[in-house]
Amino acid sequence: MTPFITNGYGKLRRVLLCRPDYFELQPINEIANEFIRRGERPNPRRVQREHREFAAAIEATGAEIVWVEPQPAMPYQVFTRDVGVTTRDGVLLGCFFQPVRQGEEEATVRALEGDVPLWRRVKKADGVAFEGGDFMYLDERTAALGMGARTTRAGAECVRAIMAEIGVEVIPVPFDPQYLHIDMVFNVVGERVAVACLPVLPDGFVKLVRERGFELIEEPPRGVFRLNCNLLAVDDGVVISTASNTGVNSRLRALGFKVIEVDLHDLLMGGGGPHCMSFPIQREG
Repeated sequence: MTPFITNGYGKLRRVLLCRPDYFELQPINEIANEFIRRGERPNPRRVQREHREFAAAIEATGAEIVWVEPQPAMPYQVFTRDVGVTTRDGVLLGCFFQPVRQGEEEATVRALEGDVPLWRRVKKADGVAFEGGDFMYLDERTAALGMGARTTRAGAECVRAIMAEIGVEVIPVPFDPQYLHIDMVFNVVGERVAVACLPVLPDGFVKLVRERGFELIEEPPRGVFRLNCNLLAVDDGVVISTASNTGVNSRLRALGFKVIEVDLHDLLMGGGGPHCMSFPIQREG
């Protein structure tokens, strides 16, 4: 059987998206909280236009989009990444921390039925939560697992045990909960290339990735809240980034990357960017 996914940067073949038909801000992360406090809200027409541009950018790379049906009671369903992670054998389904997001798991199962196998799932239990935005492949045999605002220690232990069954070592990476998920502060965008907010990450983890030969594109903490680390790799050396992410984009281009820029101004208000808005279900390599 051809593996579904064993890294975070191989040529993207299929990806799960959800149209933002019912998208509205919820007070569940620092970015959304700030816009709510200021009385600012996304423009629904602009949100739809931005998402169409994002989807078109993905399709232009040759990837197939699988659509999950938007549900009125799920205002953050556009951020499909958090439902779990795809492994070589199929989908490991997560378990959401926030009540407003619980139920997205089953909508995803319905969307993928008959297409990608549901390999395993993290079962709901007291103190257990695992969200896909906290899972980051370092290579085929190693993954970082964030423990910030959403994935709990008990959830991380479940993921560690499950991934060990297919020979993938999971490295826990604790950080300040205000930064939400690991894909907000550390994002692998190519083979041994990552965008990272080093002051937020544990020294031991930074040392580990440097020892493994990673080129780190550094971004300060203020950039985290602009989603500057939250890029989607669609191939090794090709990423989708926001048009506003000028500093990171220019540094990636200096390394030889092709950067596809999209305007996601209003969608970013929810606290997620291109990485959060995509759930890869098949990559090459």
